[in-house]
Amino acid sequence: MTPLLAVSVFLFCLMLAHTMLAGMKTALEWVGHGDKADPARLTFIWGVIVFAAGLIVH
Repeated sequence: MTPLLAVSVFLFCLMLAHTMLAGMKTALEWVGHGDKADPARLTFIWGVIVFAAGLIVH
């Protein structure tokens, strides 16, 4: 593994983590906070997660 490839993989993982955290923050704001969470929106998010996981695993 060359140093350039190692740095590229590290930066890719860093950007991926940043994007995922920003997406989770946005999803949390969309669903609501505390007792005001909308069950329909939570179910929709779980459905998207399960669908994506099914595409990756299958």
